Amino acid sequence: MEFAGVIDSFASSDPIGIIKKNTAYIKGRANSTEGKPLYVTGAVQPSTPEVRNRAPEGTKTHEILTFWISTIVDNNGQIIELGDQDIIEYRGSRYLVFEKSPWNHIGDYTEASATKEIT
Repeated sequence: MEFAGVIDSFASSDPIGIIKKNTAYIKGRANSTEGKPLYVTGAVQPSTPEVRNRAPEGTKTHEILTFWISTIVDNNGQIIELGDQDIIEYRGSRYLVFEKSPWNHIGDYTEASATKEIT
């Protein structure tokens, strides 16, 4: 079985929503808006201690998950790249992406580590 098949076999049955954050500067001030969630499939697991050490200061004690997500396609069929600071919705919580890397060698997947937002 190819590695992509392994990821698919561990895919979460819960929806994984990707929310793109858009930042525009108005009169020198950042104004962030969020788009509607785009849903993808993928596998999810708790992060490793090495990933936790790379998390932004102030978030290392939050829940941190690693996601392997499929290609993100918008409603117009355009492929969307996951960005740093984008948000992943999973099981009713929001996770802020702090690092990502393409996994094109095993299929069209992206590995993303994200810390749970605390409100």
